Amino acid sequence: MRRILPVLALVAAAVSAPLVVSAGTRNGLSLDFSREVLDAAGAGGLPGSGLAGHARAELWLAARALDAGDWPLALDHALPLAIAGDFLAGQYAARAYEGLGALAAAIDLLHATGGVGELLRIGLAAHRAGDLETARRAYAAAWELDPRLATDRLALVLADLGRPEEVEQVFLSALEQVGRYDRRTPGWQRGLARLYAEQERWVEAVGAYEAALATAGYDPAFDVGTVYYEIAWAYSRIGMHADAVAAIEIAVELDPSATSYLRLGAIHEAAGRPDLALAAYRQVLDLNPDSRPAQEAVERLEAGG
Repeated sequence: MRRILPVLALVAAAVSAPLVVSAGTRNGLSLDFSREVLDAAGAGGLPGSGLAGHARAELWLAARALDAGDWPLALDHALPLAIAGDFLAGQYAARAYEGLGALAAAIDLLHATGGVGELLRIGLAAHRAGDLETARRAYAAAWELDPRLATDRLALVLADLGRPEEVEQVFLSALEQVGRYDRRTPGWQRGLARLYAEQERWVEAVGAYEAALATAGYDPAFDVGTVYYEIAWAYSRIGMHADAVAAIEIAVELDPSATSYLRLGAIHEAAGRPDLALAAYRQVLDLNPDSRPAQEAVERLEAGG
């Protein structure tokens, strides 16, 4: 109980005290100093070293308390420095809050001190555990600090929560903030297009898919074949049959799989080209004789249906 009271007082101070991240506070003493030097600082300092009472001694003590699972003591040492804007102290104090089960406090502190990596870690752990609201809160805090790192994860958990309108806003806002030339742009445009397709907003889906293809060169690993496969169906749904055929033929060339040929057949059929559709469905059966959709399509078209 003796240790808890100072911690509660510091938490109360944190509510009113502004938290400002300063690059200088991250390097008050090089974090590359050996553990032995910090050990000496924690024990009272080396004679003449100038380390006695140094802030990093408090961090060392906080680390020792974390190692021992003494969460209140770790907060005693780390939280005052975190309130002053120290980046590393914020991470230590947040770990102590986690140990105490106070995830909301940990997220708020990391948000204030710029701990994007730790926020993503908390969000991922919560998401895997099925705690979607904690995951959302952690990812949202990380997203506000750096949308480049958190957009995809935040969009995923919002989708799991059944909030498509918020998913759309996250993608649109990220695209506006980061700009056209970031390597993440095509992936976000594809995510937006898929959201529109799920909602059968086909015109908007086509626009987003086309934007993904237009920016694909900014990400060398971007899968354009999948985008051509998906945009072909969107084109078909709005009656742009020539564009649909052109897109799916590119998809087939990039990925000559049974799945691609099945969509080629469906698009030809929708465009009123039964002979070409039948040839595509037969190609599916050559690759996968057990494809029930292709078997049914061949039977239907051969019967003149």
